[in-house]
Amino acid sequence: MNLLRKALVPLAVVTVLVLVMSVAVPRAVHAVVATLVRDVDNPGRHPFSANCTAGFGFLSDSAMCTITAPVGEEVIIQNESFQVVAIGGITNAAIQMTTTTGGGTANFYSFATPPSTPAPSYPNGSPLSGPLAIDQHDWVISVDPGTAISCYANTTALKEGGSMNCQVVGYYVTLP
Repeated sequence: MNLLRKALVPLAVVTVLVLVMSVAVPRAVHAVVATLVRDVDNPGRHPFSANCTAGFGFLSDSAMCTITAPVGEEVIIQNESFQVVAIGGITNAAIQMTTTTGGGTANFYSFATPPSTPAPSYPNGSPLSGPLAIDQHDWVISVDPGTAISCYANTTALKEGGSMNCQVVGYYVTLP
C-alpha cells in the first residue's frame, strides 16, 4: 500500500501540473507554432538595395555601371529604376540591364523619355540640372551569386555631358 501511494502521489502531481499548464500556457504555445510556420514560409529573405552611377564621357552618348551580387547569395530583383540627366538637352534614353541568371545571360531593354514638364532653367535659358529621363519597372529577376548586374544608358542629343543612376531593389537568400 505504501509503495502504491508513493507511485500515485507523484503521478497525480504531474497530472495536475499538466492540466494547469494546458490552461495557462496555450497562447505561448500558439506563438511558438506561428513563429515556426512563418520561418518555413519565408526562408531567410533579406532586403537588398544597390545602385551605381556613371557619367557620360566626353563626346559620348553612353554610360555603363555595375552592381555585384554578393557571393553565396541569390539576389531577386523586384524593381529597377534608371535616372538619366543630360546637361544641355536630352530627347530620349535607351536603357539596358544585363545580368546572369541560371548560368545564362539575361538582357532587359527599355526606353526612357523626359517628363512632360521641362526642367527649371536659369534666366538665360540654360538648364539648372539638365533634363531628366526616368525609367522604372517591376520585375522578378533572379541573379546568380557573385555575378554582375550591368546597367547601360544610351542617349541622343547629348550636348554638355550628364550622368546615369541605376538602382535595383529586392531581396537576397543565402544559399546552402
